[in-house]
Amino acid sequence: MTSRAKGRRNELLARDLFLAELGISLKPDLDQYRSNDRGDLIPASDETDWPFVIEVKSRRDGWTHSKDWWEQVTRAANAQKKIPVLMYKFDRRDWRFVIKLDTLNDALNGQHSHNDDYLVTLDADAFFYIAREILSEREA
Repeated sequence: MTSRAKGRRNELLARDLFLAELGISLKPDLDQYRSNDRGDLIPASDETDWPFVIEVKSRRDGWTHSKDWWEQVTRAANAQKKIPVLMYKFDRRDWRFVIKLDTLNDALNGQHSHNDDYLVTLDADAFFYIAREILSEREA
């Protein structure tokens, strides 16, 4: 399987996970192939006030995310004034999500760390809990 095909397959798995967990239908952002600073998945409907830029990555093996992956999603999120979310997995392992510590603190009404470089890595259950908190705050 080519790396592009593997990437596409994992984007579709990620899309299905967001639908199952949040009830939000996402689709691949085809503009990511034409311009820089785009994420991999966007809402299927323009009506959604979607706060995230999601970058989906996978690799055969490893221990943690690549610094380049985080820099890529951060550039895209900054360009779109949205929250960066790195979603990654290694073969035969569960999805992991990387967000800024301040994103986590905001969702839980906590204090800011005053250091934008602090990141947290979450499993799927924890990430989707935080995502629900962020989305419900936007709806209020």
